[in-house]
Amino acid sequence: MKIDDLHLYLLDHRKQRGWTILQMAEKARLSNCAISRIETSKAKITMRSLYLILNACGITYQELCTDFNIPYSAPPSYARWHETGVYIHLSRKQKGISLRKLGKLSEISHPSIAKLERGFMERILFRDLLALDTALDLHGGLLAMGWGTVEKEFNNEE
Repeated sequence: MKIDDLHLYLLDHRKQRGWTILQMAEKARLSNCAISRIETSKAKITMRSLYLILNACGITYQELCTDFNIPYSAPPSYARWHETGVYIHLSRKQKGISLRKLGKLSEISHPSIAKLERGFMERILFRDLLALDTALDLHGGLLAMGWGTVEKEFNNEE
């Protein structure tokens, strides 16, 4: 399955469970409008929204990676957004890649990447973190770190 079909994947899993959009929204703790916009590809999927939807459906991060052929790394339990930003920065520096070049490789603006490197990731899109992981050749490590961060946020909330 291609990452461009993520919205269809989520729609399919909701329908497999026989849930309405309203039921999914309630289980995922998102608005029904957000679910509808995600499923119709009118809204981009943040790491947080994806986490909440998959968690509601009982789909693990590892299953998501398998279904989309994304390299899997176990999410670290210590991750926070700041550490994820530092990881991007250090990985980029270690590989000798400028912000502009990483922007071109990942199709993310270099000012946005600079903000991410400073830890401003609350609204980070799943697609963007995956693009950075791929561009930096991190084999799923960056995505796992982002996933671990979101997981930690919601586990601390409960």
